[in-house]
Amino acid sequence: MPPENEWLIVIDMQRAFADSPSPWAAPRFYKALAQVERLLPAYRGRAVLTRYVPPKALTGAWIPYFELFPSVLRPEGNPLWDLKLPAGAGAFVETRTTFNKWDERMAALTGLRNRLAVCESPRNAVC
Repeated sequence: MPPENEWLIVIDMQRAFADSPSPWAAPRFYKALAQVERLLPAYRGRAVLTRYVPPKALTGAWIPYFELFPSVLRPEGNPLWDLKLPAGAGAFVETRTTFNKWDERMAALTGLRNRLAVCESPRNAVC
């Protein structure tokens, strides 16, 4: 069991990173997903599932980035951005329009003095 002061942050376990024909589909996604599914019950009430969605207005580096990946430039409600994990069951869902997940809102949710366990990019299948 994890310590009481430890939160689990699960980064972007979404269809966009799991399934073809998405250009972002990661070959080891389902390996990471299985690891996360085993961990979640131990962090009930102390887990955050993040979701990436593209920004509504593309600026700066996002413009050339989505020129490379136009097929994933879809609105927030598109099924491509659905989580592959069930929301609820003691997990919070945080949506961001950047790949960076740490911000004041996340710090307020998890607490600045608590430990964090991170299941990172499905592309790397790190958990």
